[in-house]
Amino acid sequence: MKKFLINEYGKEQGEKTYKQQQERFYILVNNSNGKSKNQLKTLKNHILPIISLYQVLQETSGDKETSLQIAEKYSFEGVHAKVNLMRKIEKLPFFYEIFRRIFNKELKADNWELTVEQNNTEAMVFIIKKCLWHSTCVEHTCPEICNMFCKSDNMCYDSMKKITFRRTQTLGMGGECCDFKFINNKTK
Repeated sequence: MKKFLINEYGKEQGEKTYKQQQERFYILVNNSNGKSKNQLKTLKNHILPIISLYQVLQETSGDKETSLQIAEKYSFEGVHAKVNLMRKIEKLPFFYEIFRRIFNKELKADNWELTVEQNNTEAMVFIIKKCLWHSTCVEHTCPEICNMFCKSDNMCYDSMKKITFRRTQTLGMGGECCDFKFINNKTK
């Protein structure tokens, strides 16, 4: 993040903003009471860095829209790296089964409340009624940030060729749930 902020604002302002973001980040982490070890890991690695950046940018600039755009730009840089990795892994034989096993492990985490509707060689379909990303954004009065996390999913999963990703709504985009569907294109 430090490198990103220096590129965005120049050395002096970038380092100052990074220091403020880190201070806010540690405050948010220390106030994350009642979370499991897994949830704390997710908060530290994925959610709170973005929320703390967004909050600091808003406070220093007073411009919500620009702050959101900059936080999104930072977040999407990480997504591009994931997309590139996904494209490499997708070349492996049995990619769907590898993807499905990894995703099944993630689904067992306590980051969300969900119902699995299908999980076989043809497709994985699940409905999320509550997720840590959305809950945390709402808790920190920045639900608009969750939309960015949902867009990140779309960018990453839409890039796959062997699996079709479909989703009609998300909690972060104002939906009643997140409906995930991953279709194995080899069985279409």
